[in-house]
Amino acid sequence: MKKLLYILLPIIAILFTGCEEDDSPILFSTENISNPDNVKIEYYSPDPSCVPRMYTITANSNQSEISIKCTNFSQIDLEKCDCEEGAEMTAKLVDSNTVVVSFNEIEADNEQEISTKSGYIEVSAIGKKDKVTTYINVCRIAQYYAPLR
Repeated sequence: MKKLLYILLPIIAILFTGCEEDDSPILFSTENISNPDNVKIEYYSPDPSCVPRMYTITANSNQSEISIKCTNFSQIDLEKCDCEEGAEMTAKLVDSNTVVVSFNEIEADNEQEISTKSGYIEVSAIGKKDKVTTYINVCRIAQYYAPLR
């Protein structure tokens, strides 16, 4: 009987300590998109699934804007907005919990193949115990005058 217990105990422990997917610490809902053909936001699970789910904003080369509102904190801070040169994007906090991401038009360059520029936005809030942070990935795809798929 003891041998059976020694075999089953590790299996039971593994079942209860398995890797669980967590939500992003700061959650957002979409408030406004200036043109849904030009910009979209997705909430997805990266691989491995132990990493918290995260947001990705994808925009084509046309001018557009997206507003996202925090749903689980009344006060957030925009810590950083960093992107590659040529991504032509800015992010700003317009009230205590709404972030507006603006994309300027990227001029077409006939000599350049379709390119992708990336960046991220870092947003933080004060939780019950400590500071929590969410990173929003931003991907700018130079699809000239073509809607995002």
